[in-house]
Amino acid sequence: MIMNHDLAGILERSEINYMIDRMTAIQEREGNPEGIVINEFGLCTAFYSRRMPWGLFNNVKGLIEEEVLEDVLRFLRNGKENLRYRSFPVRLIKMF
Repeated sequence: MIMNHDLAGILERSEINYMIDRMTAIQEREGNPEGIVINEFGLCTAFYSRRMPWGLFNNVKGLIEEEVLEDVLRFLRNGKENLRYRSFPVRLIKMF
């Protein structure tokens, strides 16, 4: 199988959907003890956990569009942990 833009997009969306499912399951525990917050901003999704400070649970996945950049930055400032932004290279290629 050869990697192309369509396949990379499918893989990226699959990873984001997996994290949404995983984080939602943790968030739905009684009282949300891990402090999970999930926000979608256009083409990107931000994940935050107050009690799990690892990059896996505190990051932004997908392409941050200019129109939502301020909203994403506000979300990042509200978190007490360092959040990480991940973009698949295919997204960067499409930008240029």
